[in-house]
Amino acid sequence: MVLCRRRLASVQRKWFVLIFLCGTVLVVISFSRNNNFGTAITNSVHLRDEGAPLKTVTLAVLKVTNISKVEDGPPVKLQRAKVEVHNRIPPGYSVRVVPDIVQQDGSLKTERVIFPNVFRNDTSAMKKYVTYLQTHEEQLPPQSKAIIIVTNYRSGSSFFGELLNQHPDVFYMFEPLIVVSQMEYCGRNRELQKKILKDLFQCKIPNWYEIYSELPRRPRMTKNIFTCIRKKFCFAPFTKELTEEKHCPLAQINITRRHDPWDHCGAINTNLAGNDCKRKKYVAMKVIRLCDMGDLEDVIDSIPIDLKVLHLIRDPRGIAHSRHAIHPRMNMVESMRFTCKRQAGNSLLGLNIAPEWLKGRYKMFRYEDAALRPYEVAQELYDYVGLDFPDVVREWIAKNTNQPIPTSMRSTSPSDEEIPANDINAQRMLRLKPRRDPWGHSRDSKQVVQRWRYRLPFLQTRVIESVCTEIMRIAGYLPIDKVTYGNLSRHFFLNKIPQF
Repeated sequence: MVLCRRRLASVQRKWFVLIFLCGTVLVVISFSRNNNFGTAITNSVHLRDEGAPLKTVTLAVLKVTNISKVEDGPPVKLQRAKVEVHNRIPPGYSVRVVPDIVQQDGSLKTERVIFPNVFRNDTSAMKKYVTYLQTHEEQLPPQSKAIIIVTNYRSGSSFFGELLNQHPDVFYMFEPLIVVSQMEYCGRNRELQKKILKDLFQCKIPNWYEIYSELPRRPRMTKNIFTCIRKKFCFAPFTKELTEEKHCPLAQINITRRHDPWDHCGAINTNLAGNDCKRKKYVAMKVIRLCDMGDLEDVIDSIPIDLKVLHLIRDPRGIAHSRHAIHPRMNMVESMRFTCKRQAGNSLLGLNIAPEWLKGRYKMFRYEDAALRPYEVAQELYDYVGLDFPDVVREWIAKNTNQPIPTSMRSTSPSDEEIPANDINAQRMLRLKPRRDPWGHSRDSKQVVQRWRYRLPFLQTRVIESVCTEIMRIAGYLPIDKVTYGNLSRHFFLNKIPQF
């Protein structure tokens, strides 16, 4: 009797599971039909060849029209698509129709503009912001001096780039190529990348809406639509000038809260931003997605530009550790194989081959040197490009590396700590502690250099070294062994980059 009851219970459980699975399938099919999605869109999009029926597919915050119907089957070449900004508004923002908004070429246009919700109850700040959008200046001559930091993902470039961003004579741009490239696919959109760099070197801010319209649609490439199109400038909060009150009027709420440019700044007036860029001695940018440094030759040949190329290298083992902390499921060996091959190729081009167009323009830096000796490396950087070393940068380094300013570099001029008592916002910012952010640039820089030694297992470290042998030799990084790996007082890199 007991045996029969157990068998009956087992049969009942199996029928319950079967009914549940069937119900789930029916719900998915019904949802798919009602929403006209067809095949679910995940990390890849499969499109029918030309001539297939057209339909509209929603990807992230884009509405993409005139795309071939989504079907099962092998992927084919993506067709170009028309882009429309989706009606959904990001959290923390509202929309308002503003007339006579100035475009970069000086023309006027009525637009639906997003503005921060902090302006809703602050008519004064809102008025300032609308006036800012409607302000027009005559265009200045194109910028003629540029700096580009060529580097790789998780190579310490955010910190290194801040040495330029914090300089009062530099207009800095953060990752302007992110919208037209993918991390580990070279050769895509290379001509478009060159065109964007050509414009940015002259302080011509691209029309990101038109650029997106020309791109094949891939879900990966839609994630920065809010940053680039809606704000008309990619990663504007990472450009120091664009977070100041001229481009980002302060609302009353900012007096009692931390000023967050991501949430408290609206779209940029590209006409004013372009002219601010042209007034600086240099325009600078850092890119992690320029696969072949040789592409810069075409840019240099097409415009009159005095370009300096700063090639930032980091210990592959440190890169691997940093990437794993952000992407624990990443295939680290293949990722590092790709990165190290690209690093080595660009390094040999600049140090060994040194074509005529690159002579006098190229200089390699190592992240480890900047982290351990930030003042010395900053001085070397400024000497190379012809800039002075201002007190404001020394003070920024001291605050963001936990390394005091050397006695020989100390100035008798007032520091940031000596802020007038009536400057309420500045006094408030001094009391706020910086937030921990894996994407930020504030670190105990000496500890970061050694962190991979504590986290990467010995065997995994050896595998990374095996696929990065060439760049380690070029940049002066030393392989580990079982005897020395446990010696945490030892650095596994030469004091200086080897000479070729």
